[in-house]
Amino acid sequence: MWTNALHALPLSHSCGYKHCRRTDQKQLNVILQFGDGYPGEPVVTQLTSKTLGEKLLAGLVKMCDEEAKARSGQKQVPGGRD
Repeated sequence: MWTNALHALPLSHSCGYKHCRRTDQKQLNVILQFGDGYPGEPVVTQLTSKTLGEKLLAGLVKMCDEEAKARSGQKQVPGGRD
């Protein structure tokens, strides 16, 4: 599952990066940006991939953004900034 790989995300003060690889055809780079108001403000998600299409990535980002907005005010990422 993709989300299991995100739990190990090493985080800096304002940004986290993780390369997720399920197979050679399913690879994804996840960049999470934490604003100064985190966790009151949602995390900003950016996804890139050399193997997945832009339309799929856009749909995944939209889904991540909606989930982050729904969790605004609470920790949105395990290991994220408090």
